[in-house]
Amino acid sequence: MFRLVFFLGLLVALGGCGSSDAESLCDGPNDPTGLFCEPDIATFDLLTAETRARQEVGEEGVLVIARGSQTRLLDPDGYASDWTFGYFFPDREGSDRSVLIQVFETTTFSQEGSIPTLCEPEKPLTPFDSRVVVPDAVRRLEATDNPVRLGEFGVLDLRQVHPCFDSFDNRKEAVIYSGAAGSSVLLYSDTGEFLDLIEEEL
Repeated sequence: MFRLVFFLGLLVALGGCGSSDAESLCDGPNDPTGLFCEPDIATFDLLTAETRARQEVGEEGVLVIARGSQTRLLDPDGYASDWTFGYFFPDREGSDRSVLIQVFETTTFSQEGSIPTLCEPEKPLTPFDSRVVVPDAVRRLEATDNPVRLGEFGVLDLRQVHPCFDSFDNRKEAVIYSGAAGSSVLLYSDTGEFLDLIEEEL
């Protein structure tokens, strides 16, 4: 059951809205409906969310999954109303070896279970700064046939999955945009360095 929930979570396109010290991309053409950049929705970035999640699991948890919102939609500035993290505990046994934590502004939810593993992680993921990689991805897509236009046809997602753990399409570190022209997958290193752009037509 946990495996099913995990994979269904990976397949859902997610996010929220906010602003950073840099010029907001919410003010441009990326969110024509204004739904994704709704100012009345409380949102925050991935690093802030991971700090909150870390308070729940303690230092012994090894970060193996970081991904965007499962309730609202990721905005072009890299903010969401909630984030999901997976942690692995090397010193535990059985079903207690992993936990998924969903972090909201005022609360967190956790679910223990067995995240599918291919190996024992020796070091944790380095979580992206979503305020950097998401706007970088949005700007790069402006030069393609699939620019970010959030709304009826457009959804952003951010995903990091440790190499020791299953990802449904083997893309471990990416910002993903599903738009009118198809899916654009922007791959990043674990330090947030842009690596490649993969375009998949509808």
